[in-house]
Amino acid sequence: GQHVQLAMLDASVAFLFVDAAAHEVALDNDQRHLAQSFSARQRAIALADGHVVVAAVTDDEFHGMARAFGVDSIDPRVAGMGDRQRHREQTSVVFRAVHAAAAAMPLVEAVEALDRHQVPFGVVLDVEDVAGDAQAVHNQLFTEHDHPAMGRVRQPRPPARFSDTPAELRQPSSPVHGHHTDEVLKELGLTDSIDQLRSEGVIK
Repeated sequence: GQHVQLAMLDASVAFLFVDAAAHEVALDNDQRHLAQSFSARQRAIALADGHVVVAAVTDDEFHGMARAFGVDSIDPRVAGMGDRQRHREQTSVVFRAVHAAAAAMPLVEAVEALDRHQVPFGVVLDVEDVAGDAQAVHNQLFTEHDHPAMGRVRQPRPPARFSDTPAELRQPSSPVHGHHTDEVLKELGLTDSIDQLRSEGVIK
């Protein structure tokens, strides 16, 4: 076997770097400018009552995004991916028009339109909305239990799911002082001494 070292920082950068910092991938000056112009457009689109993030990469996705928000994208300078790379300003015009049109559109309407035009997107959730998200519920992402000091507690389950050795959160996951005293003493073979030790104040 071998020792596996995995830092949270390393994993986060590996997942997010290309999408969030595409202009730091291609180090040639011209390519950096081009990549920066595209990665910058991946910012959230503000709607009347929420936000979405759209991944409009292919031609169908780009024009589908425009149609979803009622924006004209028939200009030949933005027809194909190569055209949009050569005509960055005109491409930006389309993105700005999308953002402007989206500002008055309700979230539910935008979700329906993007889905209808088969454009990849994600709804931006507030932290308090994550646990109720349909995908989070389907994945059984969160678990709840009663904590003796904090009351009802909700926590995300361990992200890695092993078929043969499933990981589970202990209840409570942050025990109070003395919570496992009896359990530990029993493992040490002191079951018959627990009551006496507690009455003498040795343990709680």
